[in-house]
Amino acid sequence: MRCCSMSSLKSAKRLKINIELKSTVTQQQKAMEVLAAQLKEQAALIQRVSAQVEVNKFAKGRIGGGGPALQTVCLSAVASREGGNNP
Repeated sequence: MRCCSMSSLKSAKRLKINIELKSTVTQQQKAMEVLAAQLKEQAALIQRVSAQVEVNKFAKGRIGGGGPALQTVCLSAVASREGGNNP
């Protein structure tokens, strides 16, 4: 009888350890998902800032270098002026 009770005790301990490990893995997976989302947000922010830095460099170079100021073109106005059918 003692042999069987030792075997069941070992099985119960293994089951408990297995459940704890699965819980730990689940928690770590959730944490990784949060970190991945934060990393994507930071990457997007870095891209926006880098693009703005490039625009500022270009504008500063044009103005500081005596070149003409940048102009914005409205494509629909150009198309209507040229007789196109662009809305």
